[in-house]
Amino acid sequence: MLPSLSMHQRLLLGSISSSSYRRSCGRWILSKATCFLLSSSSIRAATAVVDKSSGACSTNTDAPPSITLYQYQICPFCNKTKVFFRYAGLSYRSVEVNPLTKKELKPWSGSYRKVPIAMIDEEQINGSDDIISTLLNKERVKENLDKRWKYSDMTIRSFNTGPHVQYWTTEYANDLATILYPNIASTWTDSYQMFNYLDNTHSFSFWEQILIRNIGSLAMTMAASKIKSKYSAYVLHGRT
Repeated sequence: MLPSLSMHQRLLLGSISSSSYRRSCGRWILSKATCFLLSSSSIRAATAVVDKSSGACSTNTDAPPSITLYQYQICPFCNKTKVFFRYAGLSYRSVEVNPLTKKELKPWSGSYRKVPIAMIDEEQINGSDDIISTLLNKERVKENLDKRWKYSDMTIRSFNTGPHVQYWTTEYANDLATILYPNIASTWTDSYQMFNYLDNTHSFSFWEQILIRNIGSLAMTMAASKIKSKYSAYVLHGRT
C-alpha cells in the first residue's frame, strides 16, 4: 500500500507529470512514481474581499507578483517551479532558453547560467527552491494558499518547514530528478524525441532548432550514460 503524501510532497514531485514528461516517460512514471502525481486545480486569485460585517466590497490593494520564468521545457526543476505556480494560482510569463547559447540570459543574469531563473517583481531569483521560497513570502500568495487550505489544517509554516519537507526536497534534487535522465534518454533516439517540444517553440530559428535537437540529443545521451553507470540499480533494463 502506498504511503500517504503531504501536499508539499505532492507538489515537489508533481512536476514529473507535466505534458513533456508524460509523453516521454509515461511507463517509467507509472511504475516508479505513481504516488507522486499532483492532483490539484489552479486557484484564481481574488481581486476583491467582501466585508462580511457591512456587505460592502473592498478592493485588495496587494497586487499579485509579476513573474517571468526563464526555463527549458524538459528541465525537471523548471517543471517543479511551474507546478507550484499552478498550485498557488499564479500567472506567469515563460521564456524558453536556448540550451546551447543561453542568449536569453545574457548579460543580465550575471555569471549564473542555469535554469530556472525567475524575475519576480523585477528581482532576479535563481533556482526552483529559492523561487518558491520567495513567493511564499508574498502576501497575495499566502492569501491564495489560505483560500486553498480553508477546509484543511495546512498552514504556510507547515507547508514550508514541515518535518518531511527537507527530506522530499533533497530526495527530488538528488535522486528523482537525477535518475529521470538515464531512464528517458538511454539512447540517442530517445534523447532526440525529448526535443519534440521545439515543434511548438517559435522563438528559435530553423537552424537553431536543428542544432539544439542534434547537439542536445548527443549531450543528453552522454550524460545519461554517465548517470546510468552510477545509479544502475535505479535504471530500468530491457524497457520497450
